[in-house]
Amino acid sequence: MTEPDVAITDYLLAAESFVLTALLAGPSAARPDLGWWFIVLFAATGVAALLGGTVHGFFIARPSRTGRFLWRGTMLALGVTTSATWMIGAHLLWPDTHALLPVMLVAAEFIVFATVVVRVSDAFLVAVLNHVPATMFLIAAYILSSGQTPETATTFGLAGLAFTIVSGLVQRLKIAIHRTYFTHNALCHVVQGVALLMLFWSARSLVGG
Repeated sequence: MTEPDVAITDYLLAAESFVLTALLAGPSAARPDLGWWFIVLFAATGVAALLGGTVHGFFIARPSRTGRFLWRGTMLALGVTTSATWMIGAHLLWPDTHALLPVMLVAAEFIVFATVVVRVSDAFLVAVLNHVPATMFLIAAYILSSGQTPETATTFGLAGLAFTIVSGLVQRLKIAIHRTYFTHNALCHVVQGVALLMLFWSARSLVGG
């Protein structure tokens, strides 16, 4: 296995994401529309981590068509997490508004992103740059809707997004615990795992599960 620290932490992140997806999907929710997009967020994160871990574990040293296919799948799954992030923010800001318009806008944005990934560049930076505006939008949505949502939901949500930003900085700045055995990518996954847990607690508070 190449890059075992990255692959293993990716697989652990995938396992966490799928467990959180199952826990959130289990109880009946007071706000199923919002709950659905959190489920999409966690599930897509799990798929991205599973595919990404496989690429880092088995295809980095020997690039192949299969590895390229799996990596693009990773990128597209990350695009879905971005779409879910936009939709969660929209539902926080406009809970009583029909979702058709934001869904159409978010779908259009995803199509543009997917086209860039397939036709132009599938570099990880493309996914990062695609996700930043959605993250900022969700931060604003949490703050602006704080008067209508439980305080714990806002606190954990903003904390989760803060950890998400930190994980991105760790990855881009290459902050590592060890240059060989625990690289910046592995540390990024650990920080993102904390972010997911915070967002899950926020989601449970928001949807009433």
